[in-house]
Amino acid sequence: MSLIPSLVRQRAAVALFAMLAACDDPAGPPGGGLVGDYGFVLERNEQLYVVDGAGNEVRTLLPATVRGSMPDVTADGSRVAFVRSVLPPPSASIGEIATITIHGTELQAVTGGGAYGSLPRWSADGSRIAYQLSTVDGRYSGDLAIQSATAPASPQIVTDSWTGLDGHSWSPNGDEILYDVLFGGLWIATVDGRMHRSIGPCCSQSDPDWAPDGERMAFVREYESGQRQVCISMIDGSGETCLQLAGNSRHPRWSPDGRWLAFVSDHEVPGLALYTVRPDGSELTQRIPANRLSSERYDWVKLR
Repeated sequence: MSLIPSLVRQRAAVALFAMLAACDDPAGPPGGGLVGDYGFVLERNEQLYVVDGAGNEVRTLLPATVRGSMPDVTADGSRVAFVRSVLPPPSASIGEIATITIHGTELQAVTGGGAYGSLPRWSADGSRIAYQLSTVDGRYSGDLAIQSATAPASPQIVTDSWTGLDGHSWSPNGDEILYDVLFGGLWIATVDGRMHRSIGPCCSQSDPDWAPDGERMAFVREYESGQRQVCISMIDGSGETCLQLAGNSRHPRWSPDGRWLAFVSDHEVPGLALYTVRPDGSELTQRIPANRLSSERYDWVKLR
């Protein structure tokens, strides 16, 4: 695959992204270290932090005796789901799914009894959590499961045919889940697991995020060279456009209002930094430098 100069590629990406941005707010972020009204929840050394748009700490979330990773915030910004580490490092990404308020109170377990999980994601209404389920008895191993966030219940299995899950995302109406499969591309399943359909060209897409408008998605495409880039398309896979940056970019996440896309990238300096960009490709900005970002897993949170 031939590479065109970086500046030309970035300008091309801006033009292409513009086709998908008719509904986005043209105004830039105000001052005060926020991105619009938003900051982020980050993991640093198995502690979760609320930070502003420049990575300045607002508060810690977890008690000193609790280790956590992979934060995901409800759409209203009130609670955080995360993986509560129950195994020693380097297995911190596997543990019990738990939740806590954005103020660091009301710690609650979601899974337990020999069930472990990773990659928790809230439904839009905050009533359910989807996650990757494994059990000590081997009954489940990387299955996509859905569970009530508050009431004890057995998990609903969406699919048990994983060959390499990297991410999943709820539809805004809570009826479907967008997910990826290693060497299988992107798929959409109904939450009861009865219907699955492949979307877009197979097979190098991963880590999808369904846009709040319900019409678009962001995801990562891996090229034959091994380079990874953040892309946007319509939810059926059409109209794909990608930011063409040096290095690798991954883990895209829409802001709750759909006006920004965040992602992590090493295209400027060694190590992953957190960036935001408008869906039309404009206002590409480094928000949190690599030396303040110890994990690529993060989520948006409304701070005002």
